[in-house]
Amino acid sequence: MYTTKLKNKIKIISPGFSDCSGIMGNNCGMGLHKSSYDSTEFEFDVDYNTEFDIFMFHYFQLMKKTDKINSKKVKCKKIIIDSKGEWVRETDLSFINKQLKRMGIESEEKLILGITDEKYKKNVLDWKYIPTKFSPKFFIHNQNDTFSWTGEKTKFVEPIKIFGTKKVEHKKEYPFMCLNNQMRTHRVILCDTMIKSGVSDLGIFSANSINTTICDKEYNIPNIDAIGDDIENFKNNENRFCLQPHLSDNAYIDVVTENEVINTEVCSEKALKPFLSLQFPIILGYNGIYEYLREYGFDMFDDIIDNSHDSLECHDESGWISKNTLPILEKKCQMIVNELERLCKLDLHDLYEKNFDRLLANQKLINKYQDEEVYTKEILSPMFGDNILSIEQDNITKETYV
Repeated sequence: MYTTKLKNKIKIISPGFSDCSGIMGNNCGMGLHKSSYDSTEFEFDVDYNTEFDIFMFHYFQLMKKTDKINSKKVKCKKIIIDSKGEWVRETDLSFINKQLKRMGIESEEKLILGITDEKYKKNVLDWKYIPTKFSPKFFIHNQNDTFSWTGEKTKFVEPIKIFGTKKVEHKKEYPFMCLNNQMRTHRVILCDTMIKSGVSDLGIFSANSINTTICDKEYNIPNIDAIGDDIENFKNNENRFCLQPHLSDNAYIDVVTENEVINTEVCSEKALKPFLSLQFPIILGYNGIYEYLREYGFDMFDDIIDNSHDSLECHDESGWISKNTLPILEKKCQMIVNELERLCKLDLHDLYEKNFDRLLANQKLINKYQDEEVYTKEILSPMFGDNILSIEQDNITKETYV
């Protein structure tokens, strides 16, 4: 948890400060000290008679369409999106620009604070991304601050460092686990492929029922509860983000279905879980997520697992799955299923024991990134310039395994 202080007080306007964790201290926010800014809640048709330094909002706050038009103009030096937990597409930015116009928000500089890695430095439309080294750190620190790795519901009690899970000595019951809650398009296709092949019966597998049409193809996924009585606990908004040691301790492989697979470069907490849980990773994510993790030092076990599905690129100008990209995504999912079928025939416990040092090295690497600061002057200077007085991080008071 951070506390950021500025040399000179600034004026910030927002549609809701409690939801804008980028300013506040929750959810790995910068914890801007109250002495550093004057806050104003945005309202339509109010003449503020001032120029604000920053208009800041959480991504979700402006993704709900409004037809209301502000009769007054609101001048700001900078507009900043807090997107620490969400990937912002070009289509999203285009929509947000229209929302800002309706709200009368005017500024010459637009910034995005969030999960944009420095490896993917780029600007989109009239927006500039603030790049971060190993951007999943936002997720790591957020999980620790809210105790979500452990599943405890008590928040903001003390800064805690979660090392992950411990080595299990027993032979695990299942070859893999694959947990699916929100049935996004790519998850529907992977689940459909796994169910039809029968491989879903071999591991810990969950899916929510959905009947949907994707590019004129019908998909019917039944509700599959392979977690037993814990399914509702897993789906709970608090607990679905946490580590699941009672499951990962019984499965050698974690088949991760990331947030997005098309036109994104987002690596969320989902891709980090197998490293913390000492499991072999298989990730259905954007094209290049494996190379991204390799470049930051993670072992993807390419000598054990065929990860060639990651080379298939799903890109569409629309930003969504189309008739052109659907066959590519289906092939990617089929390659994952084929590899799972092969791996399920191997002695995975023997591989686990022989490669445990490598699994442990991945966990230690996550712990190393936990120790790195999220907020530095380099990160915050695009927002505040040379007005930064201090950035302080609370000392870790508790270290534990799940």
